[in-house]
Formats: sequence, structure tokens, C-alpha cells
Amino acid sequence: MQKKGFTLIEVLIVVAIVTLLIITLTLSLVSQRSKAEDARDRTELDRLRIAFVDYYNDNNCYPPKTWFDAQDDCGSNNLAPYLAKISCNKITGMPYVVVTDDTGCGWFELSTDLRHPTETMLCESSKNYCLGSANHIFAPKTPAPSSIPTPTPVNTYYCQNVGNCAAYDTVNWNCTPNYPTSACATGCSHTGSCTHR
Repeated sequence: MQKKGFTLIEVLIVVAIVTLLIITLTLSLVSQRSKAEDARDRTELDRLRIAFVDYYNDNNCYPPKTWFDAQDDCGSNNLAPYLAKISCNKITGMPYVVVTDDTGCGWFELSTDLRHPTETMLCESSKNYCLGSANHIFAPKTPAPSSIPTPTPVNTYYCQNVGNCAAYDTVNWNCTPNYPTSACATGCSHTGSCTHR
């Protein structure tokens, strides 16, 4: 009676298929994990943004950048009661990057590098994802030069802060409310906002 069994080729084919399945599953899990980490970073930056705005409403300035410049700041309660503890980037072990204007009271930006960015942003800190105060403009990165001529920007003004006008170009931005040069100072009674066209 002849014994039936697997040939070496059949065993190798099964091993190859199982190996491919394991590799595919592993890559899928790694990709999903990094997307989840990006979602966590977006959520943490949004929580920080809300805390910054609340802090500004009570102090007329944003929190000092020195609260976000060292590893020891991770988990600190510097922003209490606005935020129980300062969260940090899990990869770098450092607080998220904070950029403000020179006074620390005009605008702020919070940023990090996402592993799977869904949009390309031009952040002050050269990171690929940022958000911040409503009066800070986040422009997309400039695309490669084109042979098609671009329209000449027309400068007009919007209310960056109450009583403080800022120019913007109408080709790339749509700001509301907006003002001609002469009416900006008198009409700037509440903060405007800008969106990229």
C-alpha cells in the first residue's frame, strides 16, 4: 500500500502563502496604527488650541512658549484649569511645537508632523500639520511654478484683531469682513476670518 503525503513543493507553496498573508496583515496593522496615532495627535492639538483660546480670554495673551519647550513640560499642569495636563508627541517625547508672534498675544500656532497627512500645510514651524488662533493664516505650501500667468493680487484688509487691520491678497484669500484701505481702522470692531481660495 502506497503512503500518501505532501510533496516538498506543496509544503513550500503553503508556507509561501501563509508568509504572504502574515506580511500583508502586519503591514495593514502598522498602517492602521499610525493613522490612529495621527488622529490622536489631531485631537490633542485641538484640545490644546481650545485651552490656548480660553487662556487668552482670561489673560489677554497666549500661554508662554517656555511651557512647551522641554521634555519636563510633558504631563505638567501649567495650563490648569484650562487643561489638566500638557500632552506630548508620543514619537518625540516632547511637547507639541508652539509658535507665537513676538508679543505672545497676537496669534499662536500648534504643530506636529503627521505620519499620513491628508493636506499639505505651510506651518510656521515647518511641520506638516498645524492649527491655531482664528486670526493666524495657514496657507497651503506653494505648488511648483507654472507657465500659466497668475493674476495680480489686489491688497485689501481684514480685521486681524479688534482695532488692528491686516492686508491680504484677494487672489489667494477670501477674508470677511473686508475693508478698503480708508475704512479699515474705523470698521475694525470685531475679528475677521480668512479662508484660502
